[in-house]
Amino acid sequence: MKATSPETEPLALPIYQSTTYTYDSTEHIGKLFDLTAPGHMYSRISNPTGAYVEEKLAALEGGVGCLLTTSGQAASFMSLFNILSAATASSPPPKSTAARSTCSR
Repeated sequence: MKATSPETEPLALPIYQSTTYTYDSTEHIGKLFDLTAPGHMYSRISNPTGAYVEEKLAALEGGVGCLLTTSGQAASFMSLFNILSAATASSPPPKSTAARSTCSR
């Protein structure tokens, strides 16, 4: 993603304070909604400023991606969900139904 505009060449990425964007066609917005085309359709899902920050943070941390959240509670949930999902995927399944119901609480 290019951070600057060829017309103005700002030193810093501008903050986009828009909730909606323009679309080429109904097919274009359909592809955006299906996440099969790059771009932004609604600022609560993604926006150019957030996408740029995600790319920079991933590069800074040496990661393959980054996810910004809008609240600390959402960030905490995502962190715990990822850790617990990984632990569940790597542990063997319980041997009895009673143990299974106890573990799922």
